[in-house]
Amino acid sequence: MALVSAEHRLTWLPWGLLVRAPQCEPRDLGGGYWIFRCETSTARARYAGLHSYAWKEYLREALAAYGIGVVLDAGANLGQYGELLRSEIGFRGRIVSFEPLPGAHQELASKASEDSHWEAHQCALGSEDGELELNESVGSDFSSFRETNSEATRIFGDRVQMAQRHRVSVRTLGGLWQELGLPTEAGVGDRILLKMDTQGWDIEVMKGLGAAMSSVTLIQTEVAAAPLYEGAADLPETVRYLNDRGFDLLYLSPLSIDHGLLQVLEYDAVFVNRHQARRLVQPQ
Repeated sequence: MALVSAEHRLTWLPWGLLVRAPQCEPRDLGGGYWIFRCETSTARARYAGLHSYAWKEYLREALAAYGIGVVLDAGANLGQYGELLRSEIGFRGRIVSFEPLPGAHQELASKASEDSHWEAHQCALGSEDGELELNESVGSDFSSFRETNSEATRIFGDRVQMAQRHRVSVRTLGGLWQELGLPTEAGVGDRILLKMDTQGWDIEVMKGLGAAMSSVTLIQTEVAAAPLYEGAADLPETVRYLNDRGFDLLYLSPLSIDHGLLQVLEYDAVFVNRHQARRLVQPQ
């Protein structure tokens, strides 16, 4: 990977910093910051967000270093995270995805059906079993049990506006644990990463783990520096919640940025089970 070399030039754009070779035209793949990559000294026009690239490299390292073999994908939407794991991270373990929206789940299930180690369940996850009203947004990835606030509307516009409501099934992860055949004493190759992208609902998902929380090695949660949903936990609250339950912060990756204010709105945060980490670092 080359950020800057003799044949590259830097250009400031309204949405961030562009690094590219003069002979290539940029392509917007999202993220705000852009990067030009070279492989084996051959320049090619591949771009990705600078933060996005760093995040993918970190995720690849973390999955390998902690021996992750199972990923629980809460708030899977259209299966974007599963596709990322397979096509860009190189993860070959088991993926268990959860998505309550009927249309999104249909697309997710279609993708999972082509992968023998990927399963899709049509339900939401929460702190107790039952049913709840889910707000489906115009941009389905903003759908939430919570209402968006004025900041979300200012920044994301019509994408956060509610399109319709659905009555959906809610299950607890702790209650599903045995049903899904998840290990309670995870060893190398079947350690668990819980990934959550539930738009302000992640702590409710974690509450539903119960005693199974001790079986999780890594937690990836979307945390807000500037909350976009009413009643959602912010970054300090999330850190305290997980610290109190034996998880330490490993990494923060900017997820969305208000470029007008130069403010990070949300991060992908990775936490490690400190008791498992000690065993990994100092095996008995």
